[in-house]
Amino acid sequence: MISSSHLRRGTLAAAAATLAVGATLAAPAQADPLLQRFEGQWVGRGEVVMEPGGQPRSAFCRISAKLAQDGTVLEQSGRCAAGEDTRRISARVVAQGGDFYAGSWDAGMGSAQVSGTAQENLLNLVLESGGGIPEGASPTITLRFGQSGAYVMEMTGVDPNRGRFDVGRIVFEREN
Repeated sequence: MISSSHLRRGTLAAAAATLAVGATLAAPAQADPLLQRFEGQWVGRGEVVMEPGGQPRSAFCRISAKLAQDGTVLEQSGRCAAGEDTRRISARVVAQGGDFYAGSWDAGMGSAQVSGTAQENLLNLVLESGGGIPEGASPTITLRFGQSGAYVMEMTGVDPNRGRFDVGRIVFEREN
C-alpha cells in the first residue's frame, strides 16, 4: 500500500516534472522549435493537490532553461514550492524527432523517466517510472503555450484506490 506521504512527495515531484525530460537516444540534427520556446527564465504560479481528495495548495516555481546540442536538448533547473514543501528540480529534455520527446528529471526524490509527443503548441508527457512515482501510476503532464508566450502546465496523478485525479494547474510566464 502506498502511504499518503509517499503520494504527496510523488505529487510534488510530478508538479516539478514540468521540467522534465531527457534521454540518450539520437536527436534530430536541427534545433527543435518547441524546445526553443521553453528557453529562458520562468516564474510559475497556480495550485496543486498533494494527495487524492486533498485541499489545493498554492504553488510557486522559478525555472531556468537553456538549449544545448544545437537546440535539440533543453536543460532546466529551479525550485518549486507548495505550502511548506520546497524542492530543487532539474531536467533534461531531448527532441527525438517526429514530434517525440524522451528524458529524465529529478525533483529531489530520484530520477524519473518521461516520454511524450507534441503537436503545435502542446506537449503531452507521461511519467513512466522512478522519482517517487508509484509503479504503474503513469501520471501525465500537459504543457500548452498560449498566444501571450506564457504556458500552462496541467497535471494528473493516479491513486491505486481511486484512479486518476487532477493534481494541479500552474501558469508559467517569462521573468523580466
